[in-house]
Amino acid sequence: MACSKKLLKISGKILVIVAGFILSYFLIACLFSLVPVSGEKEKEGGIDIFIVGSGVHTDIVMPASTSFINWHQLFTDRENPIPASFRYMAIGWGNKDFYLNTPEWSDLTFKTAFNAVCGRGEAILHVAWYSSIREDEHCVRLSLSADQYERLIRYIKIYLPAEGELVPVPSTVWYGKYHRFYDAGGHYSLFFTCNTWVNKALKECGQRTCVWTPFEQGLFYHLPKKAG
Repeated sequence: MACSKKLLKISGKILVIVAGFILSYFLIACLFSLVPVSGEKEKEGGIDIFIVGSGVHTDIVMPASTSFINWHQLFTDRENPIPASFRYMAIGWGNKDFYLNTPEWSDLTFKTAFNAVCGRGEAILHVAWYSSIREDEHCVRLSLSADQYERLIRYIKIYLPAEGELVPVPSTVWYGKYHRFYDAGGHYSLFFTCNTWVNKALKECGQRTCVWTPFEQGLFYHLPKKAG
């Protein structure tokens, strides 16, 4: 009986600690998401990019080809080439197992969740191609100067393999005919999520955003609102 009481007491303490951590995490995320990081003074624009959200995950959408970079030439697929007529490329960063092996929440395994939370899982880039982009409440346009766009390009390249041609990673999950995955650097964790990656990208290219956020909502709170 004494042993059972001691076990219950320990279990109760563990539950309190876990609940406290989860509550603190969400509270800190909300607070840091509200604190703005001011963007640079408005410069002469010229390159339009878009921040696109799904409700959970955000992507950066950029022109597929400019005088600064041709993304078609970087993210190649020799077996199934992407048509050059596609004018936009969307890119997002995240946990490899989540992207490739977890199409539904019901497919989530303890190992995948544990590795993702602890920052032990591998990272991957999700690249998708589009012929057009439409602005709405889930797709916000930002205009970058040449210098800002070059800084964004440099930031993305940091997460690419240092050497060799980029080769698509096979996926058992069907996202669409013009979606590809490529190995990436970095480690996904509770404190550096797919949305944190985009938030950091916006800081790098001088855009208004927040101090830190693991969630899409923290990003969109600071993005320009579409008039009308």
